[in-house]
Amino acid sequence: TIVMNYRINNVAGEKLDTTYHTKSKIRTTLNSFPKGVQEAIRLIGPGGHIMAWVPSALAFSSAGCDSIGVKPNQMLFYEIKLHEIVRR
Repeated sequence: TIVMNYRINNVAGEKLDTTYHTKSKIRTTLNSFPKGVQEAIRLIGPGGHIMAWVPSALAFSSAGCDSIGVKPNQMLFYEIKLHEIVRR
């Protein structure tokens, strides 16, 4: 389980999703994120911050994600602030 804040932008810089505007952190499992985001999170520890471009193949691929406005085959920019890791 991880506790984090994140922001997702597309290549044009348009914000697609964020947890920063609510000032609340989310608690979720690492495997609830696309493979490229999982890899980025593994590079940082609690208190860490990372900005990473995630290619389509490691994000939502050709499926995209209608709920947050990700088009098929779209590269994404993630900003992630990792607050806590709870290993089980």
